[in-house]
Amino acid sequence: MVAKLALESVSVAYGAKPVVNHVSFSVAGGEIACLLGPSGCGKTSLLRAIAGFEPLAAGRITLAGSVVSDDNTLLPPERRQLGIVFQDYALFPHLTVADNVAYGMRGRNAAVIADSLELVGLTGLEGRYPHELSGGQQQRVALARALAPQPSLLLIDEPFSNLDTAMREHLALELRRMLKAAGVTAVLVTHDQQEAFAMADAIGVLRDGCLLQWGDADTLYHRPVDRFVAEFIGQGTLLPVQPGGSGRVATELGEWACDCALPAPGWMLFRPNQLYLGQDGVASAVVENKVFRGVDILYTARLASGRRLLSSMPNDTHYAVGDRCNVKALVSDPVLLRD
Repeated sequence: MVAKLALESVSVAYGAKPVVNHVSFSVAGGEIACLLGPSGCGKTSLLRAIAGFEPLAAGRITLAGSVVSDDNTLLPPERRQLGIVFQDYALFPHLTVADNVAYGMRGRNAAVIADSLELVGLTGLEGRYPHELSGGQQQRVALARALAPQPSLLLIDEPFSNLDTAMREHLALELRRMLKAAGVTAVLVTHDQQEAFAMADAIGVLRDGCLLQWGDADTLYHRPVDRFVAEFIGQGTLLPVQPGGSGRVATELGEWACDCALPAPGWMLFRPNQLYLGQDGVASAVVENKVFRGVDILYTARLASGRRLLSSMPNDTHYAVGDRCNVKALVSDPVLLRD
């Protein structure tokens, strides 16, 4: 089956400065993909290249099997059958909701406008202006406008950056529901891993213009390829690892069976839910901080070596800052990482 979108060793440069380096991935029809990374990692430049706003320094981009960008080709954005939701929504303040949705269409089609607004939950607001809407409603208008022409691919740039934290998670789930209901293939850009986890089927982590790992949220969280991905994707503790007994690796929290090659320098990843504070354990630690998070308490504790760890404990745990406890690590499949 031909991928809806495919990038093959794509590079983008601004003058002599490379910003994207040999990135390859593909997105299947109906899939929601996310480009995730810190500011300046190249994710927005990559999105602009997919849209046709930036030429390629190398590589190739295809849409439904047809080349739209390569060394000799740059199909303009208006011929790529794309929908784009910009970071600031880019709504026209002097146009009503219905007129904003109709703007990207060839000819005004009342039925399509109505269907688009019903999909995003804005039926009945056709006559309002952008300043009469909440931030979440403005975002939905921008989405309806992008979906109305029935694009082959939807591109979304930092969809929730203008919204408060409480609204972000709710709208991320809602946006995923709407895109899945419409059967739309989408690529979004964000720096927030919670948004990526809530929305995307596949996530690509970028750093300094390079794609470090591509996979679903579960794979990225539990099997990151290196230290940067492990730390960027979620909270955790990285401890130096040394060869243990036969076929084993060792940290200050114990030894584990492992038949994989030991990287040098090597680190072992512990997520907070794998570390338990109590009376049992092989290492002693002192509680330095605690954050009540409702469903759990996140403790920061310092080991005898001076290294700090994060432990997620039930919300009825009552360690105080300064208390001494033991640490037990429950790990069935060690994750060893390189720098």
